[in-house]
Parts: sequence; C-alpha cells; structure tokens
Amino acid sequence: MARTPRKQITRRKKQRRSKKQRNAIDHRRLGWRIDEWVAQTGTSRPTVWRQVKRGDLRIVYVGPMPMVPYSEAVRLGFIHD
Repeated sequence: MARTPRKQITRRKKQRRSKKQRNAIDHRRLGWRIDEWVAQTGTSRPTVWRQVKRGDLRIVYVGPMPMVPYSEAVRLGFIHD
C-alpha cells in the first residue's frame, strides 16, 4: 500500500475546511460575486437579476464584476449587525 505524502494530506484538509466555511455567510466580507450570492441564498441567477432590475437588490461593480455589497446582506436580514 502506497503512502500519501504529508503535504498532500494537509492540502486536502485545507480544502475540506474551505468547503465548510463557504456554507456560512462571512461577516468580514465587503461583498459577494453573483455566483456566491446565489449559492448562499439558494436563489437562481435569473431571480437575482430580476431582483436587481426591479430595484429589490442593489449591486455594485468592481471593475467588470458585479457584486452584492455587505450592506445588502444586512438590509435583507442575512447578517445581523
């Protein structure tokens, strides 16, 4: 039976931790990319863009990338400050 190198085991543990951390909304973030927001809230991409178009969800652009700001997560009740 071949042994797995220690570096590879450590890398796998870090990957597992990061997957667990993705499930919780992080209070130190400035915002979320649309794909991250969809995963955190359980909505679909078309629903998010409909909310943006209606004015129910505010986004900001960081360069060419649209992001949902931290203030929106607080306003919508996902984070309690």
